[in-house]
Amino acid sequence: MKKALLILVVVMATITTSKALFHFWDIQELFTSADGNVQFIEFFTTTPNQEFLATHTLLSIDSGATQTNTFNFLTDLSGFSTANRSFLMATAGFGSLPGGVTSDYVLPADFLFAGGGTVNFGEGADVLVYASLPTDGVSSYYRARTN
Repeated sequence: MKKALLILVVVMATITTSKALFHFWDIQELFTSADGNVQFIEFFTTTPNQEFLATHTLLSIDSGATQTNTFNFLTDLSGFSTANRSFLMATAGFGSLPGGVTSDYVLPADFLFAGGGTVNFGEGADVLVYASLPTDGVSSYYRARTN
C-alpha cells in the first residue's frame, strides 16, 4: 500500500510540475502595421522545457484599460527544445508577407493596441507595458532581455 501511494505522489508531482513549465518566456518584440492587419509578438527564453502553453492566456489591454483582447493557448509548443529559442505569434496578414516565415500561433488582426497598452502573458508570467508602437511598417518595439 505504501509503495502504491508513493508512486501516486510521484506521478502527481510530475504532472503538476510539467504543466507549470511555461513561465520563463519573455515578451521580446512587438510589431504592428498602421492598419493592424500585420502584427506579431516574439517571445524568447533561455530556459529548457518551457513548451507547456496550453490552458494559458495572452492578454492585450489598451492604455485606458477599457478594451481587452484575449488569446487562449489551446496547444503546447512542439518540435524543438526551448532553451535559447523564440516563438512567434502573428496575424494572418503577417503570414501572407513574402519571406515564408510561419508563426507558431495565429493572432486575430488588431490584437495589439498601437496607441499604447499592456501585454500580459501567462497570467502574469511576463507583463510588458508600452507607450505606443511604431506604425511605419518597418520599425518594431523591442525590449532587451535582462537575463
